[in-house]
Amino acid sequence: MPDRIALEKIGLNYGASVVLNSVNLTLTNPSVTGIAGPNGSGKSTLLKIISGNLSPSRGKLTFYSGSNEIPEEEVFVHLSFSAPYIDLPEALKLGEFFSFCGNLKKWKEGLSTDQVLKMSGLERFKGRKISNFSSGMKQRAKLTAAILQDTSLLILDEPGTNLDTKAKSWLSELLKRYLDERIVVIASNEGSDLEHCSQIIQLPS
Repeated sequence: MPDRIALEKIGLNYGASVVLNSVNLTLTNPSVTGIAGPNGSGKSTLLKIISGNLSPSRGKLTFYSGSNEIPEEEVFVHLSFSAPYIDLPEALKLGEFFSFCGNLKKWKEGLSTDQVLKMSGLERFKGRKISNFSSGMKQRAKLTAAILQDTSLLILDEPGTNLDTKAKSWLSELLKRYLDERIVVIASNEGSDLEHCSQIIQLPS
């Protein structure tokens, strides 16, 4: 599993527009790092690069276990990622979705899928199709699956999006319990999203 991630002079262009320019960052396990910056500064882009969902235009991204490099294609099993723009399989019922996630990657602390469902606060909707969920319920489902999967790299983009005050308190408690022994990266400008971060990287506009 990766215990260190090195970003060296990472940059990305969309046509003539520079989205990221020469980002240097080292992430180690354990750590909780916040990525802040104005809209358009590249917060989500940086998370997509770290997660392997986007290739940088320049620079190098390297995953390490000890002194050994880990091929990027082997990182997926150790990674969980939640973002408002990631679509859920809306044809599935909520219970089916969590069963799928639990089969894909085991849950932390040996939790069962039923226990994870209960911890989401959505247990009574187990038999409802995700297509009938509100945006806040979908965000809860995404966050629950990402945080409770037994992964060493957790990436959260704007985790408080679509959550009301009660749900944000739920999220804070869940994070407080399951941040240990992981590399955690959270992109947001909301103080409540970044409250558990030990360092915050500010991207320029």
